[in-house]
Amino acid sequence: MSIFTRIKDIVSSNINAALDRAEDPKKMINLSLKKMEMTIGDIKEMIEQKKDAARETEERIKEEKAAHARWEERARKAAAKGQDDMAREAIKEKRILEGRIKEDENKLSALTSVIPSLEATLRKTEEKLKELSEKAEGLKERAESARARRKADESSTYEWERKIEEMEARLNKWEEDLKSHDTTDSFENEEIEAELERLRKECGPSASDRPL
Repeated sequence: MSIFTRIKDIVSSNINAALDRAEDPKKMINLSLKKMEMTIGDIKEMIEQKKDAARETEERIKEEKAAHARWEERARKAAAKGQDDMAREAIKEKRILEGRIKEDENKLSALTSVIPSLEATLRKTEEKLKELSEKAEGLKERAESARARRKADESSTYEWERKIEEMEARLNKWEEDLKSHDTTDSFENEEIEAELERLRKECGPSASDRPL
């Protein structure tokens, strides 16, 4: 996601969040604009960091190329004098520098390519901030109107919601009463059966054959 797109999303999400929480949308829009300003500051700082890194890399490449030339000359002189060990050592150092130069040149290429992209993003962001700043009052009024409409909708449905909640509470109470009643009946039946069993034991095995 690009920085420009992210900024647009920040503004939209903050306004929607303000409406959802019934907060002051004007304050949230001002906050969104402030965040855009901070983002612009971050982009500018990033550009300067990349430029500084590019300058440092350029200087390092110059130094590495100068050292490479010195080792090249030493290797040439040592080879001319038959000092093979010194020539080998010089060639080894020269090759190490060649690797560093290639690495730094790739780094410099990446830095110099990303800087224009960041600068283009900065220009677009500044233009968008200017545009939103000019439209801020209109956005604030629209957001305030939307919040007022939402509040009106909520108040119109409040009475129905309250009645539904009351009905739900009554149904819950009735269900609890029914459960309690069922439990009481169950206990009563168990007590009756227990009493009957006790009487049977007291009367003996032939009690069921006796006339009432």
